[in-house]
Amino acid sequence: MEMSDHPRDSSERPAERSTGELAELVVADRRRIAQALHDDVVQSMSAALMALGLARIGQPDDPTLHDAEQALSTSAKALTKLIEDLLRHPEPS
Repeated sequence: MEMSDHPRDSSERPAERSTGELAELVVADRRRIAQALHDDVVQSMSAALMALGLARIGQPDDPTLHDAEQALSTSAKALTKLIEDLLRHPEPS
């Protein structure tokens, strides 16, 4: 049997990736997810804030609108923290 007839050593298989390469893929994926979350959340929350602002013009003393604004603000802070954590700690847990 010639050398070329032997199966290739597993370290030579292009489909296999090193731990470092896999870690880089995980970091890139987490950044992609964080960016997608950011884009979607910012658009949705901006629309909600605009709607609340318009409603506030028509009913400035409505306590329900105040509660909705507080809930939206709390949600925005939590989602911002989630995105920051994804970007700050990109290594797999």
